[in-house]
Amino acid sequence: MPNQLRNFLPEKDYAGWLAAGLVLLVLAQVLSKSDLLVWKILRYFLFAAAVVNYGMVLYWYNRDREAKKKEKNKPPAE
Repeated sequence: MPNQLRNFLPEKDYAGWLAAGLVLLVLAQVLSKSDLLVWKILRYFLFAAAVVNYGMVLYWYNRDREAKKKEKNKPPAE
């Protein structure tokens, strides 16, 4: 079986996704110094990718929190 990257990461690695979003934002900010149209387009693409990334992390966190809340409120099996 080939090893995959997800096998080495924790199951709920929100910190890694948040760091990836931060890297995207930093790269977009670095590209703001350029006046070329291609770099401006790439800058806004990176910014949009970071926003989508943070939205996904928020969705995953909320989904896991709701599942944990349901599990906590579930009546014990007899």
